[in-house]
Amino acid sequence: MIGSEYYAQQAANAGDSILGVINMDMIAYDGDGDSVGEIHVRPIANTYSLKDIMVQVNTTYSIEVDLRTIIPGTLSSDQYSFWNNDYGALLLIEELMGGDFNPYYHTVNDLLIQYNQLYFHRMSKLAIGTLATLAITDIVPVEYDLRVINSYSLEQNYPNPFNPTTTIKYSVPEMSKVSVTIYNLLGEELAALVNEEKVAGYYTVEFNAAKLPSGVYFYQLQAGDFVQTKKMLLLK
Repeated sequence: MIGSEYYAQQAANAGDSILGVINMDMIAYDGDGDSVGEIHVRPIANTYSLKDIMVQVNTTYSIEVDLRTIIPGTLSSDQYSFWNNDYGALLLIEELMGGDFNPYYHTVNDLLIQYNQLYFHRMSKLAIGTLATLAITDIVPVEYDLRVINSYSLEQNYPNPFNPTTTIKYSVPEMSKVSVTIYNLLGEELAALVNEEKVAGYYTVEFNAAKLPSGVYFYQLQAGDFVQTKKMLLLK
């Protein structure tokens, strides 16, 4: 638990927003074949909501884990580190409290041959399905540009002149490390709008110059071996 304690504390110190933690601990032993799984929760942050979603996923997709909710949940696994920092978290585990816990736990006999593969698959699907359900709740429709992309390109910002925001469009024909950077007339870097791997596609990024004085500025696209720079005018 040293790693989770460090991570959770660092996240809390930085003010990070963690939407929820699904801790999977000991999810493959089912000695009596009854497919019972335990969800350990405590009334901290959105923990109960996470549990409710997991229960619903189990029913909706007929995963067939016989879920038992344990309140208050054990403090002996990594979800406790997040509870201790007021983050919502739950523990999905085999029968820790129900009498069918792995008897080979932390021994040299804790081998694959002891595991119930069907039970493991069900528990895995339950956790992954819960995560997927949470991930798609904020998806909005997107209108895709289906034009074939044959080359790198950097378009003129619009509007130009602008005050104080403008949009920059660019395209990449293949997976590339992409950067879009703003410079002043002296060549000093003012802002890094993009600095990450991008798959092939068309992209837009907004630049807000509210804190800059009127004048001429440059924006530069670097992707692979491609480099292109264009000029824009800020008028306030």
